[in-house]
Amino acid sequence: MIYKIDTTKDTPIYIQIRNMFVNLIAYGELKRGDPIPSVRSLASDLNLNAMTVQKAYTLLKDEGLRVMFIKIVWKIYLRRLLPVVIPRTRWR
Repeated sequence: MIYKIDTTKDTPIYIQIRNMFVNLIAYGELKRGDPIPSVRSLASDLNLNAMTVQKAYTLLKDEGLRVMFIKIVWKIYLRRLLPVVIPRTRWR
């Protein structure tokens, strides 16, 4: 899966990462138990600071998405529906 963000937007990068995962879940491209990149891996792929990615993952957790590290693989588990679905953007 290819992850993209737009550093020229006014939207903070951690919010863009959050929106990217919300969209992937909303459109069925990411399902319960699917692996997602580790903080370091995603930060490296997007050429970002790992703390930015960690902030996005923490935000997702706070909104009801359970992000877990299980035996070297990050996975997602929905505890409840996410409150906001952002329309698909050009990150794809």
